[in-house]
Amino acid sequence: MAARRFPCTVRQSTPVVGLTRATALQLGRHGITVNAICPGPIDTEMLRPALPQSRQQARLIRYIPAGRLGTPRDVAGVAYFLARRMTRPS
Repeated sequence: MAARRFPCTVRQSTPVVGLTRATALQLGRHGITVNAICPGPIDTEMLRPALPQSRQQARLIRYIPAGRLGTPRDVAGVAYFLARRMTRPS
């Protein structure tokens, strides 16, 4: 359903996911982990003008499992978690 409503998001993240999987398959045998962060809509200065009316924002939020726009802190938390995992000794 979200793919029909917001095709640009799907078109942008699908190649990233495919590249991540392909790279993980190639490098996994060498003990290298590959990750990607593909967030949904993030509440930023850049997004706010695209959702000027609360009705537009409410319509978008209906298709977000968390029921809200993401925050830069959400994305930073994931990046921090992944980076921290990479620095731990095996």
